[in-house]
Amino acid sequence: MALAFKSFQWAAAVLLIVAAGFVTSKFVPSRTPHRTAATAESRSQPRTEPVPTAPKMSVKQEPIQLAVNLASFSPPRGTDTSQTAQAAIHLPPKVLHIRFILPVGMEPGEYAVRLEDAAGVSKIERQVKVMLTNGEASFDLDLDLKAVATGARWTLMIRESGMTWRKYPVIVG
Repeated sequence: MALAFKSFQWAAAVLLIVAAGFVTSKFVPSRTPHRTAATAESRSQPRTEPVPTAPKMSVKQEPIQLAVNLASFSPPRGTDTSQTAQAAIHLPPKVLHIRFILPVGMEPGEYAVRLEDAAGVSKIERQVKVMLTNGEASFDLDLDLKAVATGARWTLMIRESGMTWRKYPVIVG
């Protein structure tokens, strides 16, 4: 009986060691890269000269998602707007998808959006649909500013039909 108990202990110890090794190999990352069947086959075949390929097409870059709250650019009621120094919207020179949140009081509907450079030349002119979401009027605009020089100063202009332009300074970079 003692001999059977002793062999049972040895068998249990061996099973525990094997199980610990299995668990360790599954959950601890290995330091060597995994080889696939394709890489094993390519190593067994003789090397050939590389085939020239067509130049790589530029990969479409995912736009950076931004939100710009224009309400913070509106002067408080009762202040002289000519005396108020207005901060600028800073945008990175990248491909952007921007949600512009309009100041309080702007209603949903069709708006004209224009982006002008410092010389007054219109770079972008679009019609956008302003939607009301959670009590905020906003619209989305896609901009590709990769080719714009850092430090370029522009003016974002937004106008509801029949109203005057609201202007917001923009600095790229």
